[in-house]
Amino acid sequence: MNDKGPSPPGMDFGGPPGLSGHPGLGSAYRVWVPLVDSPARSGALRGYDQRAPPDWNGSPDSISLVIPAYNEGERLEKSLKEYLPVLETLGIPYEVIVISDGSDFTPEVARRYQARGVRCYTYSQKLGRGGAILEGFRKSRFELIAFADADGSVPGTDFRRLVRLAMGGMPAVVASRRLEPKMVAVPEPPLRRSVGFVWATLVKLVLGVQLEDSQCGMKVFSKSVVRDVILRRLTVTNRTFEVAMMFHVARAGVPVCEVPVRYVHDFDSRMPIAKAVPVMFLTLMGVSLANLLESRGLPPPKFLVGLNSRFASV
Repeated sequence: MNDKGPSPPGMDFGGPPGLSGHPGLGSAYRVWVPLVDSPARSGALRGYDQRAPPDWNGSPDSISLVIPAYNEGERLEKSLKEYLPVLETLGIPYEVIVISDGSDFTPEVARRYQARGVRCYTYSQKLGRGGAILEGFRKSRFELIAFADADGSVPGTDFRRLVRLAMGGMPAVVASRRLEPKMVAVPEPPLRRSVGFVWATLVKLVLGVQLEDSQCGMKVFSKSVVRDVILRRLTVTNRTFEVAMMFHVARAGVPVCEVPVRYVHDFDSRMPIAKAVPVMFLTLMGVSLANLLESRGLPPPKFLVGLNSRFASV
């Protein structure tokens, strides 16, 4: 990506040191390093005590891919056909974990790929997208842990780019539909794009998470980030899950690499905008308030706990 002017403090455009020479990666990605003394640490991130961060990279010699699948029998196979060939050619051990919390034939589809490293866990109660991803994280055995939506909206070629960046040492790599909009193959409808832009702006202002797209359904983390940050800190499981997750990752000082992808919107999207947006907004404000109170040694507000409990599966 060509940098149009100075990089904001705490950001490095172009890519992490030592990775720019990797063939096929290009330069169209951005690394955000949330620094405690940087003006980029705005919103709820400001004021936290950050000591020298640990080594988040780990040993990226194996990978787990988590796919949340609520009644995704019709679309799961497309996703598996997209990502399994990538995993099979990485040259490292891998596993695919499908979390099925619906009532359709998703488990039957997953079982057809059992010989290729796919495991399916079924749940009688709806977990919500965030809850399903967290459950998959807990089941993961390997050193890199990724998740992808069951609709396969991010092509396998771009999944490979994200994984190679993670294998090269980036502890958090996230796909982005908005970093390079011209790369999007099939865009979202105008209303969804407008809602997404407003949402990203709110996330930057309220939580200080300086990502163009926190909601794109593909991310890759080192095991230490999942174990020591996400599973330890994250409680939100509704549609604000990814924002809360990236907030805690940033709060821990983990460098985040945002990568533009050739996103293909699925018009059979399960995102209920009218129902989800109010809950997401209230949860966003609640996350900010909860962490402000926590920084002062106070418990989280009861309304946030109740909100996430009541709307965990939205």
